[in-house]
Amino acid sequence: MDMNDFAGSVKELRKRMGITQKELATAAKVSKRTVEKCITAGQKSSSF
Repeated sequence: MDMNDFAGSVKELRKRMGITQKELATAAKVSKRTVEKCITAGQKSSSF
């Protein structure tokens, strides 16, 4: 699975579960910015 697939999966799962990026970040014990960077990186390239 490359970064694009991962970002798409996270986005899709988040929408299906009806949770915000902030809620996802809290559950994962990371900052909201980390979640945003992950999704953005996946949309821009295939790796960090």
